[in-house]
Amino acid sequence: MIKKIPVSELKAGMCVADLDSTVWRHAPYLYTSPGFVRQEDLERIRASGCLEVFIDTAKGLEAESGEISDEERLDRLLQDPGAREWNAAGLRVPMHEELPRAHRKYKAVLDCARRIAESLAARRPLVPAEAEDAVEEVIDSVVRNPGALLCLSKLHKYDRYALTHSANVCGLAVLFGMFLGLTRERLLDLGLAGLLHDAGMVLVPQEVYSRRGPLSRDEMELVRAHPAHGRRLLTEAGGFPQAVLRAVAEHHEQYNGLGYPQGLRGDQISQAGRMLALCDVFDAMTSDRSYMKAVAPSKALAIMYGMRGQNFVPGEADLFIKCLGIYPPGSLVRLNSGDLAVVYGSNPNKPLLPLVNVILDRRLRPREPRLLDLAAVPPDDQGRPRLKIIECLNPLNYMFDLRRLLGVELVPA
Repeated sequence: MIKKIPVSELKAGMCVADLDSTVWRHAPYLYTSPGFVRQEDLERIRASGCLEVFIDTAKGLEAESGEISDEERLDRLLQDPGAREWNAAGLRVPMHEELPRAHRKYKAVLDCARRIAESLAARRPLVPAEAEDAVEEVIDSVVRNPGALLCLSKLHKYDRYALTHSANVCGLAVLFGMFLGLTRERLLDLGLAGLLHDAGMVLVPQEVYSRRGPLSRDEMELVRAHPAHGRRLLTEAGGFPQAVLRAVAEHHEQYNGLGYPQGLRGDQISQAGRMLALCDVFDAMTSDRSYMKAVAPSKALAIMYGMRGQNFVPGEADLFIKCLGIYPPGSLVRLNSGDLAVVYGSNPNKPLLPLVNVILDRRLRPREPRLLDLAAVPPDDQGRPRLKIIECLNPLNYMFDLRRLLGVELVPA
């Protein structure tokens, strides 16, 4: 398990995790040199100004016999009898029916994100009603089927990360808000904040934002000022609710007070700001960028689980994981049969055995799409799952248009 702890709790013998590209780039005060910590390292690390570190509890001092996998740990979380579940009565449209419509909605919100970015860069007036209309369409799609929009966002590589990230965070925020039972009005504010959360990045030069190497102190401060700049730009534009402006300003704040730009702590951060932080981190970790590769959704959720109590309110992080499931919709997975499948939906009673659509055989040859409820497959003679997921993959590593392999004809986005 990957777990985030304060440097003050770091001990000799612990193993600093080699996260490489799995942590978002601009985490402040994070010690990142992997390996086993020696006694003589402790004073140097603490003196360096680092305040947080990720450790691997499967190695070193904290290693336990019988260490379970990340997926099994998340499974135990989701099996909690008090866990909130999706209201099945609200799932009105099957995934295969909603995918074409969800694609059109996703394309529309991407176009809206592009126009907003262009208007901000050119100092042209924004049209709040246009952004509201795009978010309303996202809400309608999520009401029809919570996973369709998320599924599409993870199955295709789009050229401009900044735009897709805004659209994805919008969709995730609406999805999470609906899971929590928020009103339509609050879903609209939350979706708008997701769509606009990185508005201040328009003031960060592209060469800084996309650089592969380390940033200078001044460049880092410029990046870390973007939430405040975003709030200012949207305030000057006029027409956006205060709840949206506040969430935009707070989406990089952290539960432990080590976020930015204000260093807010705990309940000083609005619920919308805390929710956006979860959505922002999940999409950032599961998206390919110029300076880092995406990680599998199940791995990203396992890392976020280890960030509870540091970056995120523990209960809210748990709810976010329950909302998405161990294998969120759109996850590309390998079955023990060798076939590859796309996750369509979760089974609340058996989170490790979701509903999938099998699209590739063990030799990566396209096959007729086949819906399969892994929880409904009869177990073997020992009562173990006969068919199960053995690996979660990055769909962007495969030279297939996975959307078309799902049997849905989609226009290019």
